[in-house]
Amino acid sequence: MSRLSRNDRDKIYAAAISEYGKVEQLGVLIEEMSELQKEVCKLVFRGAGNMNHVAEEAADVEIMLEQLVLMFPELQKAIAEHKEQKVRRLAERLKMEV
Repeated sequence: MSRLSRNDRDKIYAAAISEYGKVEQLGVLIEEMSELQKEVCKLVFRGAGNMNHVAEEAADVEIMLEQLVLMFPELQKAIAEHKEQKVRRLAERLKMEV
């Protein structure tokens, strides 16, 4: 099975947003983030985590975040800027030169 291109994924996401609506898809984003949180908590605090479950939930969150940016394109630049600032701040805390 070949990998989907970014363009193919965006077409699928756009169809999902059109079919289900922005509010529903934002609700799914919230649910998926909660499910990832639950799996990470199991892994960290109970020692009973399953890496495959963590990976599956992380994939779901990434898919929904990609849909979020598709729904609100103005977020893309702002997210990139915030990530840059936050990673630079982390490097400073770690006393790393970048």
